[in-house]
Amino acid sequence: MLTLVQKISSQYRGTLLVVTHSEEVAHYCEPMPFDARRRDLFVHELMSQFPEIRDALRHATLFQEFTDVELDEFLALLDPKKVEKGECVVRQDDVGDSMFLLVKGSARVVHHREGHNVELAQLKAGDFFGELALVDHGPRSADVEATESCTLLQISQASISALAGVYPSAAFKFLIAIGRILVDRLRQSNRRYIDSLLIQAGT
Repeated sequence: MLTLVQKISSQYRGTLLVVTHSEEVAHYCEPMPFDARRRDLFVHELMSQFPEIRDALRHATLFQEFTDVELDEFLALLDPKKVEKGECVVRQDDVGDSMFLLVKGSARVVHHREGHNVELAQLKAGDFFGELALVDHGPRSADVEATESCTLLQISQASISALAGVYPSAAFKFLIAIGRILVDRLRQSNRRYIDSLLIQAGT
């Protein structure tokens, strides 16, 4: 684990937040530069739940083909985030460069257009969102609002690149899993669109 952190630190200059039970690794990493006390408390809480979080994510679609070692190392690269009920994780039209994995809690996806608020989806633990930002850094297509206190993991291009540098097969598995889910979503959207056309044709 320490070797992994050292390699990533030398490749990506800056601060790393690593969730681990290893004191040796913890001393190697720099502390986060903002709101240190609050973040330390949150990270300590997250570390206490790490085995539970890992076991829950092991069954998530994104990580079904990961080995135990690959999953542990990837989770250690991600940035944890806590959002309270009513707060937005991402806002529509904001430029994004990362996706989020909902570890605990629930949220809703809301699109705003011409004064109307359209709820597109309800998210639960194990769901993810914002994945398109990994590809084009484009604007967010909707708000994602916490409907209860949420714990999330932020997945950036840098974290995927770092994983690919040490465990390329794991990064490949992750991207393939996202691709499969996106294809399934596209097929469902196509079916709904075709169904709507058939209904219109029958009226």
